[in-house]
Amino acid sequence: MRIVVLLLIATGFSHTFSIRPTRVHHHQPTTSLNLLDLPSIINPDFLQALHIVPPLSSLPPLNILVPTISLSFLSSSLLLNVARNKSYSSPYPTRSYDASAAATYFSTRPFLQLYRSAQISLLSSSFIFKVLDDNFISKPPSSYDSDLNRGRQLSKLLTTLGPTFIKVGQSLSTRSDILSPGYCAGLASLQDAVQPFPTPDAFAQIEKSFKISSVYDVFKTITPEPVAAASLGQVYKATLLSDDSVVAVKVQRSDVVKQIALDMHLIRSVAPIVKMLFKVTTDLVETTDTWGRGFVDETDYLKEGRNAMQFNKQISKSPLNNVVFAPDVVEHLTTSNILTTQWIDGERLDKYEGEDVSKFCSVAMNCYLTMLLDQGLLHCDPHPGNLLVFEDRLCILDWGLVTNVNKELQVTLIEHVAHLVSKDYAAIPDDLVKLDFVPASMVEKMKEEGVVELLADIYSQWGDGGGAANIDVNQVVGKVKNLTQKGEGSIFKIPPYFLYIAKSFSVLEGIGLSNDKGYSIINECLPYVSKRLLSDKDERVAGALNSFIFGSEKDDKDRVVDIERLEKLAGGFGSYSKSAAGSFRSDKEILDEQASMITDLLLNDSDEENPFVELLLEQGAKFLSANVRKVYQNARKQSGMIGKDGRRSALGFLIDPLGLWRDSVLVKLDDVDMRVLRSQERILDVVGQLTPKEMSNEDKLRLGRAVLEKLVEKRGLVAKNGGKLATYIVKQTSERLKKGAGGGNGSGNGEERVNKVEEEEEERGEVRSVREMREMRESRRNLEKTKKDVDIPIIDVEFESERLQRARAILKVLEDEKGGKKVTENGVGVNIL
Repeated sequence: MRIVVLLLIATGFSHTFSIRPTRVHHHQPTTSLNLLDLPSIINPDFLQALHIVPPLSSLPPLNILVPTISLSFLSSSLLLNVARNKSYSSPYPTRSYDASAAATYFSTRPFLQLYRSAQISLLSSSFIFKVLDDNFISKPPSSYDSDLNRGRQLSKLLTTLGPTFIKVGQSLSTRSDILSPGYCAGLASLQDAVQPFPTPDAFAQIEKSFKISSVYDVFKTITPEPVAAASLGQVYKATLLSDDSVVAVKVQRSDVVKQIALDMHLIRSVAPIVKMLFKVTTDLVETTDTWGRGFVDETDYLKEGRNAMQFNKQISKSPLNNVVFAPDVVEHLTTSNILTTQWIDGERLDKYEGEDVSKFCSVAMNCYLTMLLDQGLLHCDPHPGNLLVFEDRLCILDWGLVTNVNKELQVTLIEHVAHLVSKDYAAIPDDLVKLDFVPASMVEKMKEEGVVELLADIYSQWGDGGGAANIDVNQVVGKVKNLTQKGEGSIFKIPPYFLYIAKSFSVLEGIGLSNDKGYSIINECLPYVSKRLLSDKDERVAGALNSFIFGSEKDDKDRVVDIERLEKLAGGFGSYSKSAAGSFRSDKEILDEQASMITDLLLNDSDEENPFVELLLEQGAKFLSANVRKVYQNARKQSGMIGKDGRRSALGFLIDPLGLWRDSVLVKLDDVDMRVLRSQERILDVVGQLTPKEMSNEDKLRLGRAVLEKLVEKRGLVAKNGGKLATYIVKQTSERLKKGAGGGNGSGNGEERVNKVEEEEEERGEVRSVREMREMRESRRNLEKTKKDVDIPIIDVEFESERLQRARAILKVLEDEKGGKKVTENGVGVNIL
């Protein structure tokens, strides 16, 4: 909180020191100092008349003292800038945020800076002194409730200070790296609601922008008062004269751009001071510039209209078509400060009481994930008033505040979300480096100080649902502070691009939690992430897919699919259509789409390699090879034993009379084979997950028939993939022979193998007792000590019970030999082949 206080103080008094702006040369100055731009800073009646600040006479002496001293000192230093610089006609000549141009513009208007600084100082002083008293004088015990109370007071202050500070406060409400949880909660209620400006002024703006003599030249009717007012403008409901369409007309406040420009210039001037004094790792100047770009973009209604139209065009190509939309823009009645759109008479999502509210929440989440990770244009102001339920569709209003997400960042975010959903927390440090949350030099420090474990704990609790309510926020903050104090500086920083992403999804989580106390935003991401991982052909997304399915074995040639992870991924994929838009479409549409998705998932109909199809072929080759070896081993056993020593099977002798291949890695089952065979038992469960959970058995049969029909239609692709499968089998067989030739058949030595089988079988509950396994291991040790020529093969879990019986027979042989007798079983030497 001290950072915010210093920000207010420094903003108010920033020009006590002659902070000379950066000169720029890429714009040509057009006008000099305009005295009409300079408000009076001497006459208190002027301030009272503008209703900007209370009359000076009504303020406590302490509130006047500091500003008065600073004002007298400021005059001379600010006037010097007038002689040094010429002026632009606008702080942002291109109507886009430009910190350098704004600095030059305001450098020739020193009294404007002085006036605004004094205004901020006067309005902020009471709150500042309260916070200073909390920290340095009375020092009451710090608590969440006390911070919450101060946060609410700060919220009222920022509302009074105007549009820029309202926007800054809304952005700070998600910045737990700058403010305490209590302050963040206090600012969360900050609203854009402000007093509307006079309707005659608004109508005059409309007439000037449309070049008409009266608003009734284009509107048949228009409300005499605004139906809504916010910090940047206000909205009227009107009917078009041309076709009786009902529209919303948003009119911008006059000079709001100049006000935002001045405030952002003052805040940016003090940002380096705050960063230096408090050693903040976050780049506050870049953060201020990010805010500025967003605020200024919101004032360009032409850009807002283009954003809405671009969204409608992109979303029409997704499964969310006809389910989510932005109001249509009336282009010929839209200018840079007037926006005319279709009127939407909907119900706010957070107040919607329909039975399908949870489905609308799922649609909203899938929509924002699609914007963030696919389309690249993210709506950054999804507060409840901008999400409306209208005619069984979700309408998103207010497209002024958006952010563009490039392809590189999209893929990195997909990787990170995949690691979160699959609980692969070991990959989180590298993710945070790629996302610019942690410097690469801090990765080892993260591991040393237990940050990974802390994050894993937080993510795990977050994934369980309930949002931050189920997490002890104060305890987490305390741990992070403790970790920071141990090291040299803070480990974490918040990259500027993340500000708006965090704002968007925190609001969505809040809406979800208001409907379902167990709502988990991480789990809600699973359907979209699953669909994207399984269908995207990007190389890095393929890496994320491998991480999700194989975990730490993703780079191992002998990797075997983690069946539980695959089942989770398949479940997410199966529920995507339903969660995205299923409740708003017919069952036939859902079945057709699901059948197409599954067919496309199983077959690659393009020349570009599909990572998931290749993964299926690779694992399919392992499943096929392991099953062939298993069938062969069973057939050998069932064919009976021949020979004097009973060590050859009839089938083995028939196929390989000389015994050249009897111990070959091509016919013996190894560890990888055993893992593959165990995994295949649950493959049908995985296939079942590809269908939505709510689907009836009858619909599943219909879906199966639809998939088969599509596979028949694409039988050429089936044959093509069959050839690829054969290639994988040949390749894996070659690698298996090379390993066998090098002594690395993957089986390990005998005792290690027995130990491993024992552990695996105990987990499956298929070993009758640990004592029996220990007896078998002890028998092996005894045989090795007596150096008997008894062949002890690799244990096959398939025939464990029979082998236990034979192991007992071997123990009996050893016991009888110790007594001087030679015993055989059924007249032949005992063997367990």
